[in-house]
Amino acid sequence: MVLLNDGTTGGGFVTIGTVISPDLDLIALSRPSATSRFLAVTMDKAIEARKERQKKFSDLTDLLR
Repeated sequence: MVLLNDGTTGGGFVTIGTVISPDLDLIALSRPSATSRFLAVTMDKAIEARKERQKKFSDLTDLLR
């Protein structure tokens, strides 16, 4: 179960990890009952992935202008 910003962290749910923001789209697009694999990443890798995603959106925005 992946809880997003509006999900509570209490109520018996144990937090075992965090999905990095660039991967939230992949989680959102997954089919119900699909199996997902989670890999550990360092904070530096997570920040790098966020910067790459922001650059892709920036490039797309520039292309559409």
